[in-house]
Formats: sequence, structure tokens, C-alpha cells
Amino acid sequence: MVSKKPKLLWISDWLLINSGYGIQTAGILNGLKKMFTVYHLGLQFHGQPFVLNDIWQIPNGKDAWCNDKMKERIDQIKPDYIVTLMDLFRPCNWLQEQDKYLKQKGAKTIAYFPLDGEPVPFSTVYPVNRWEQFDYLVPMSHYGRRTLLNELPELKDKVTEPIWHGINTSVFKPIPKKDNEFYKQNEKVLKGKFVVSSVFRNINRKNPMALIYAWKKFSKDKKDICLVLHTNPNEFPPTNLAKLVTNFNLNDSVMFTARDEFYFSHPPDFVNWIYNASQVHVLGSTGEGFGIPIIEAMAAGKPNILTDYTTSDELINFGKEEKVDFLKFVEGGCLIPYKHYPTNCHELTRRGFIEWEILADAFEWYYQTWKKDPNELERKYKDVCRNHALQHFDWNTILPQWKQLFEKILKENGQVQKS
Repeated sequence: MVSKKPKLLWISDWLLINSGYGIQTAGILNGLKKMFTVYHLGLQFHGQPFVLNDIWQIPNGKDAWCNDKMKERIDQIKPDYIVTLMDLFRPCNWLQEQDKYLKQKGAKTIAYFPLDGEPVPFSTVYPVNRWEQFDYLVPMSHYGRRTLLNELPELKDKVTEPIWHGINTSVFKPIPKKDNEFYKQNEKVLKGKFVVSSVFRNINRKNPMALIYAWKKFSKDKKDICLVLHTNPNEFPPTNLAKLVTNFNLNDSVMFTARDEFYFSHPPDFVNWIYNASQVHVLGSTGEGFGIPIIEAMAAGKPNILTDYTTSDELINFGKEEKVDFLKFVEGGCLIPYKHYPTNCHELTRRGFIEWEILADAFEWYYQTWKKDPNELERKYKDVCRNHALQHFDWNTILPQWKQLFEKILKENGQVQKS
């Protein structure tokens, strides 16, 4: 006889939007629904509760962070376990006072958390007791685990081994140009060119300005190059990339794919076309809590050029390593040095700003390799990057780790299911 399944409430981006957290939520919950009765409170979902693929979809309230409805939702569902997948500095009363909200019915709480800079910020919007109130802390990177343990060693018994993000490697994969709709639609622009792609939200933390500065330096006197930016250039006026590209006279060598509809709108197939239309993927971020585009690009068989900070090294450095001047080449791409600067954002953590002049040198190295033999980069990176993604980031690898973690949690809380 099988015992009644415990209830799991997952709080994050809604699983029907194409944000990183939404995609992770969908993949993880589909793997856990046999162990639990699963409820998902999607922060972007407003409407009536309904069941989708055996997962209860629970609406948010009028407040963006569910401060107005969380207590009521917990009282209605009475979950045994609650997982948050989000930045813990968000303005949520229910994170600041879990006993009055999340734990009012005795639930155990688990944070699947990112850390994208150091030290762990201790500002007024990110108080220490947010970490202390969770029963389990699941880092999404080895970097995040090290940083948290260095800053809060007293929480070591709550911190688990990292669980990386997962991707669908049957979607993110190498495809020929004849099957690439994005390439076919833009063949006149892209054919015969060295193409670099970058997939990111146009926010300051992604450091798009440095990317454009580096491209400006690299692109001088070159007619056979194209930088494909999958982002909304006008999302935040302070980082108006369209204006910067125009001011730098880069319109002939920079393409925007998304415009104003970028926000959570493009399906994974479209993004995979973009990776496959390029020779190299670049992300000039000041620090990633994980970095899903990095592993998506690898699954498509493409190398990454990344800031050598936070998670980058652990994601693409899985074999040989060599230095060429200031460039550090690893089997999954190239890691660029950075400088630490404090930030003025609420998290109050340091950022790793990429050395954009050296980023331009990395572009040049890959470009010259391509010029000598347009097929060399594919031969060098396609199989090794693809195989690494299949081995480490496919859902068939990630989901067993989640199941093993929850089997341990259930056992510790006396809820082992008996057959």
C-alpha cells in the first residue's frame, strides 16, 4: 500500500513563461510530481486555479510578490514542503517572517538560491535571517555553495550539494543551416560572416555596454562580421543599446533579434536557431547565479566567451586549460579577466566587470581562427561542448539529483513512502 503523498508548494516564476526560473520550474516539477502532490504558485499567473500536467497552478495576488495573498494560500493548501526559486533579496514579507507565513502550518522550507557576487550581501533588503529561516539551502552552483559557507559557516548543516540547472538537449542541439529558420530569414546578412551571438536580458548586471565597447574595438576595418544580440535594446533607457550601437556606427555589424517583444516571449526553438547561426556565444555579465545561456550554447555545440567570475569557470572549464597572453582558453571556450567594483544596487555586492579590451582580443582570436578555416571552430568545439552538456545538464542527469535530495528530506522528516 502506498502512503498518501506529501504536498509540495513551489514558488517562483510561472512555468508557462520562458524565463530561466520558469523553465527550471517546469522541468523540475515534472520530475517531482510522482513523489508529491504538487502546487505551483507562479508569480506571473493571475486567474483561477487549474491543473496542468498533474500540477496545481495557484494564482498570485495583486501584489507582485504575493505579499497580500501568501498567508491565505498557505492556509488553503497546507503544504508539507515549500520551495522558493528566486532571488532572496526580493521585497517579500513572507521571506522575512516565515513563521507567520510559510511555516504557519508546520511546513519545511527549501531555498533553491543563486549567488552572483560576493560577499553575501547584508543590506536591509537582504538580512541574514532570511538564510537562517530556511530548513534547507540548495545552491545552484559550486560557487554559490563556497560563498555562502565562507560567509555563514554556522549554516553548514542546512547547505546541500549544488544542483545545476537543466536543459532540454533535444531542443538545444546542433542543427544544419537548412533547418535554421533564423539563419534562412537573415541569410543575406549572415552568410559568409563570422557571427557572434549573445543571449541576455538588457539590464546593467549583464554588462552590455562593455560588450559593445569591445565589439567597437574589434570591428574596425572588418566587413565580414556580425554580432547578433538576442535582447530588447530599449528595455531599460539607461542601457539603450540601440542608441549606443548607432552612436558607435555599428549598425552594419550588429543585429538585434527581439526588439520590444523580447520579454519572456521567444520559444526555445527560436533561441536555439540563434546559437546555431553563430560561431561563438558571448556573455559579458558581471556575475551569474548560474547562466542558462552558457549551457544552452554548449548544447548547441558552441564555445562561450565569458567573464571569469562566479559560475563561468565551473560550467565551461572541464578539461584542458592554456594561456595565450591575457586569454585563458578552456575546453568550453575562453575566460576573460575582470576587475572588482562595488555596485550601487540594493544587493550591495561586488561585481566582476569584464576587461573589455581583452574581450576584443578574444573576438580577434576566434575571428582569425575562422578566417584561416571556417570549419575549424566547429571541429574544435562542437562535439566536446555538446557531449559535456549532455553529460551534465540534460534533465536525465539533473532530475535524479532532485529526487535523491527529496528522498533524503522525506526520510529526515519521517515521511518515507512505503510500497
